[in-house]
Amino acid sequence: MKTEIKILLGQDVSNKAKGNCFEDLIRNLLSTLNYKVRGNIRRTGMEIDAVAEHKHRNNEIVYVECKAKEKVSSIELRTFFANVFHNKASFG
Repeated sequence: MKTEIKILLGQDVSNKAKGNCFEDLIRNLLSTLNYKVRGNIRRTGMEIDAVAEHKHRNNEIVYVECKAKEKVSSIELRTFFANVFHNKASFG
């Protein structure tokens, strides 16, 4: 069974605003799960929407990439996986 949650915003809302709304939702969710969340991390050759470090489990780091669209491309997935793997995050 496939479960899906859709967040409906006004028709005049830009894709950037939709993405920001989704990122805020994910940051709030991770915060309730005892993660310290930093948003919009930019390093050379990499951009991650959020990096979350667990407050009680040392060295547990989660990389988060939010996409407010129906389908994510294989290039986007490979890039994200490479960032998670290269930076030795616990989860992505």
